[in-house]
Amino acid sequence: MVALKSHASSGDAATQDGASVATGQLVDSQDRIRLRQLIQARSLDDALPLSDRLLSSAPDDVEILALAAMVQRQLNNCLAAVELMHKATRLRPGNKALWVSYSSDLLKIGRIEDAQAAFGEIDPERRADPDVQLLKSRIYYQQCEFEAATQTLVHLVTDHRDFAAAHMELAHALLMRGKWRAGWMEYETRYHLRSSRSLLPKFKIPHWDGKTLDDAVLLIADQGYGDCFQFCRYIPLVSERCGKVILVRSEPMARILDTVPGVAESYTQWRDVPRAGAYSTLSGLPRLFATRPHNIPDCRELLRIPEDANARWAEKVRHAAPTARLRIGVAWSGRLEFRDNFLRSVPIAAFEPLFEVAQAQFFSLQTGPLAEQANAFDMVNLTAELSDFAETAAEMQALDLIITSDTAIAHLAGTLGRPTWVLLAKAPDWRWGPDGCHSDWYWSVRLFRQDHTRSWNRVISAVKLALETILARPDPSKALEKFTVRRPQPGQ
Repeated sequence: MVALKSHASSGDAATQDGASVATGQLVDSQDRIRLRQLIQARSLDDALPLSDRLLSSAPDDVEILALAAMVQRQLNNCLAAVELMHKATRLRPGNKALWVSYSSDLLKIGRIEDAQAAFGEIDPERRADPDVQLLKSRIYYQQCEFEAATQTLVHLVTDHRDFAAAHMELAHALLMRGKWRAGWMEYETRYHLRSSRSLLPKFKIPHWDGKTLDDAVLLIADQGYGDCFQFCRYIPLVSERCGKVILVRSEPMARILDTVPGVAESYTQWRDVPRAGAYSTLSGLPRLFATRPHNIPDCRELLRIPEDANARWAEKVRHAAPTARLRIGVAWSGRLEFRDNFLRSVPIAAFEPLFEVAQAQFFSLQTGPLAEQANAFDMVNLTAELSDFAETAAEMQALDLIITSDTAIAHLAGTLGRPTWVLLAKAPDWRWGPDGCHSDWYWSVRLFRQDHTRSWNRVISAVKLALETILARPDPSKALEKFTVRRPQPGQ
């Protein structure tokens, strides 16, 4: 197998190009070096004030502008990064790396046409560069030109076999197009990415090949929480082929993920994990089981919620909304540091028309840094009591419907079989497919997609209409189930 490596990100490249030389002498070179070091170490508490001070001293210094944009990216402040890169490209229009960074930043905030225009400013002689071709493929993907994205990436990985990021983007494009066999193979490159290659320890045991093994198999709940809930359906299948399943997972998932049939032992710390005969990540199991849309393992009755949590949350929800005909959980943002989170997340203000629907009471399921946003709207906010995903699952069980953007909440709700409406960007993550209102992975999920306008307001209008129609029926619960659930066909 070819050893893969990660090329410099577009954000880093902007300060490595030949045109990154300072435009003035107002900033001491040691300050520049210090800012670079802080960015590399992700010491944001120190990097932000230093970058602000340097910008005040040299507002037209292209290198400082590019470095300050890198700080804003690390702070997940995409809009500020766009503003800084806009100025940098105007000051140094001939710099290829600046335009790549600017186009990439525009893409992250959904300004697809502007990203395309910025891409057009790159010198044609430099457009064959690997990082430029990678950006081109991402623009194609966001334009829903998935075949063009695939072809661009195939040429790129053919010429640059060690370009891990390109292999990963190719995996996404192939999976989106239903080319799952090739897509799963490319998906194996994810641990060669610079951002993830240090996440797993160096094992002295072999990678499990999917064949029968009398010894224990170590399964690792890797990637995001949503990935773990999506792929935990393979655990019972692994247990049928091996002597024992040992699961390594993070603490927030422990009480709910440990209930999956087939888990014999589970651990949080690597140092506590016993010897096993082989290992695999959960996200590697779809490839090992040759998964295609027609043979996705069922996830019904996979997770078991602690009985005490179920009873507790049933009472909490009843007490908070005793007369509501529908009790609805809402989540609007995924992990802030995820590259495409701006694209997949719905501004909470966009949900406000839903809160006007009579006879429905909304409950916030949004945890983390944005949890307090719920307090400004007509929602019940009990998220301070959601200590882990078992508690979240118990609250979901007490609710009639979950409405969420593309988050871990969507995957947990879908795995639990709760009626769930997922709000999707125009060019969503591969696992939701390019079109349609149902998911191959979850039978209890209905999808609401952005149209060509990429307007969340239009999506919310469709959701509101569906809610009002369901609440107008004599039995909203039955109407909700009929509208939402995709009944499995015989044999599935």
